[in-house]
Parts: sequence; structure tokens; C-alpha cells
Amino acid sequence: MKHITTTSFSLLCVGLGLAFSSLTSCKQEPPKLFDESALDRQEALSKELLTELTSSQHGWILEYYPQSQQTYGGYVMGLKFGGKNKAQSISESPVTDVQTDTWTSSDFHIKNDKGVTLSFDTYSLPIHLSSDPDKSYGFGEGKSFEGDYEFTLSRPLTPDTIYLRGRKTLTEMRLIRAKQDAKEYLSSVQALKSKAYTAETMYKLHLFGLEGTIGKKKVIAYLSEKGYNTMTVEEVDGGKKTFVPFICTPTGIRLYRPYEGVTDLTWDDATKTYSSPMGDKLAGRRDPDYDGFTKYLGRYSMNCTSWSAPREVTFEQHARNVYAIKGIANGLTILAKYDPKNDRFEITTQKVLTGATTVYLAAWVSGGSLSWGEGYGMYSKVDPTDPSGKRYILVDNGAWGNKCDSYILWVISKGRYTGFGGQLDFVKPTFTKL
Repeated sequence: MKHITTTSFSLLCVGLGLAFSSLTSCKQEPPKLFDESALDRQEALSKELLTELTSSQHGWILEYYPQSQQTYGGYVMGLKFGGKNKAQSISESPVTDVQTDTWTSSDFHIKNDKGVTLSFDTYSLPIHLSSDPDKSYGFGEGKSFEGDYEFTLSRPLTPDTIYLRGRKTLTEMRLIRAKQDAKEYLSSVQALKSKAYTAETMYKLHLFGLEGTIGKKKVIAYLSEKGYNTMTVEEVDGGKKTFVPFICTPTGIRLYRPYEGVTDLTWDDATKTYSSPMGDKLAGRRDPDYDGFTKYLGRYSMNCTSWSAPREVTFEQHARNVYAIKGIANGLTILAKYDPKNDRFEITTQKVLTGATTVYLAAWVSGGSLSWGEGYGMYSKVDPTDPSGKRYILVDNGAWGNKCDSYILWVISKGRYTGFGGQLDFVKPTFTKL
């Protein structure tokens, strides 16, 4: 019995020894990968970033993309970083009537907050326009263009390119050391944009889309009709459509992400074409709808059963497949859309005056119901009773449950609008081509 006890005690001691040895080995510290703590490394990186930002003689060019899906494309922003945490900024503007190409001052700060972060702390229009919740641009009031004014360093620093990620959008952007004054760079971008195609300049030339190849693939590229730096690229074979945001450069455009291996397209003003290093060409494409659209341009005699006499009006081109009807009354323009599929024009509800008072052209069942609901209205049809074939009556387009036969100028919660020179009800209108 004593022998068994001694043996058991010996085994217990051996077990305890092994356990103690195992515990001792678990407490061994792994070799250090860094000589400094994570906090120390971040602080060192923050100082390095500050040194880089303030060291550029000509400032930096930020390829700025507001919104997480790059819905509005990218915009050039010039930045100069100085002492006392002061930064100067200029930029392209995604809003045509807001100028942001004058140097504006802002405070900036580099901090360690889940990474090394560059933050612009005081309001500067070039920087904060896209993120200002008081502006009703883009997605509307409270959102604007959903842009960023705080950026996190997303890749290791290099002398000439710094990669930043928007804190809110998580969109990665490039900050490039400027080789010329940042304002001069922006001016050269704006100069090229004034010469290159936009959706607006193209429709005036009766063009629609850029046709050719990108990455040797046959495509048609449709530029944003709202003027944003984006396009939709449609493959000729198969019809696949891809949304392509881009940023303008002094020589052309740079795509946010490569399309068929192509990132940069260079503008040739002599030939009015874009080309790629791979030999691709994109040229303006004649608008296939334009011949039909022109049919309705010109002078008309407009009459309504509520008028004592007809009025001469004109159909002018307002945008692609959109007419501006002028001459009804001073200051009043009504828009009509051309429907190429059915070869007719259509007049639907719309705002004809904005500002202190918003006036709608409302769909109306004469003497009865009215609505300013979007898309309600009528389309044109040749009057079968007119032997000339030049008179058009308007027919309800079926978008509203009621049978629309007229229009009325209306102010919500107030009633008829008479500010264009008296009561202007449009009861059963007709248009006769002159």
C-alpha cells in the first residue's frame, strides 16, 4: 500500500512538473514586431503626413468623389496646407450656379481616430458644399451630395501621391502633389471642359452619345444629362450598361475604375474625339431622334375654347427631345417632351414658376378635378377633322385616373394663378402648325 502511495505521489509530482513547465512556456513573450506601440506609430505617421502636406510648393490636387456610389462623379479640388493648421481650398463645382474656384480658408486637423485622419474643421465652400445639410443639391436638403470633409489615410505614404478614404462614404480618393499652382491646374481643367463634349453641347449639335471603342469593345457612352462627371457605357453587342464615374484632367478624363483595362481618355479638340493609349476612339454620334424631333419645331397658332382669340407660339429646342413653348404670355414657358417611339409631343404637369411662389401647370378636367401629380397630362394627335393635317389636338396620356382634357395654372393652397397677365386656363388646347 505504501509502495502504491509513493508511486502515485511521484506521478503527481511529474504531472505537476509538466503542468508548471507548460504554464511557464505559455508566459513566454513573442518577439516584438515593432519597437514602438501602435499609438506611437500613429503619432509618427500623423507628423509625417503633416510634413508631406505642408512641404508642397504648389499644393495638392484632390480627386474628390462625393457620395459612396460616386453618383455625381469626381471633381478637382486644389488644397494648400500652411502653418497654424490653416488650409486654402478651391474646387470644381457640381452646381453650375455656385462658384468655388476662389481660394477659401479653412482650419484643418490631423488626428488619430481609428486611423490617421485629416479633418477640415471650419466651413469652406469648396470643401463643404458637397456635405452641407442646409443645401438642397443632389439628394436634397439634409443630404446635399453626401460628401466628406474627413478623410482617413488608406495606404502607406509616398512622396507624390497620398491615398485617402472618406470617413462617411468609404470612397478612396487620390491626393496628388501639384506640379504647377493648384489654381492653374484647376483653370486648365475648366478650359478643357469648356471645349470638350457635354450632354448639353451635344444636343445643340444634334449629337447623342459617343460611339467607338473602349478597350477594343464597341460601345456608346452617354454623358450625364444633369452635367455631372459620369457617363453610362452601353455595349453595342448585348446592350450591357455600366455606370462610369470619372474626373476631368487638363488633357481629358480619368475613370474612377478601369473599364476594359482603360483608365485615361485624352481629348483631341481638332477632331472632337477621345482616345485611349490602347488606340481606342470615341466620337460624337448623330442623334437618331433628331429628324423626328425637328418635325414639331417652329411656329403654331395655339387656341383654347376658354380664349377669345388664338395666340401665335413657337416650339424651340430646350434640351434633347424637349421643346420650350414660348409666346403664350410674357414670362411663361411651358415644356413639352418629344416621344420618338410614337412620334408625338407630350405636355405634362410641371413647375412654371419657382421662388417666393411656386406655380404649377396642373392637369385638369375642365370645370372639375385637377392634379399636379408627376407625369399627368396629354399627348398630341393629328386632328382627324382638319383637312390640312397640321392641327394637333391633345389626348389624355392615361397616367391619371381622371380624363384630363385641359391645363390650369395653380398655386397649392391658394388656387388659380393670374400673375402672367390675367386668367390663363388652357381648356381643350389645340396647336396648328404655321
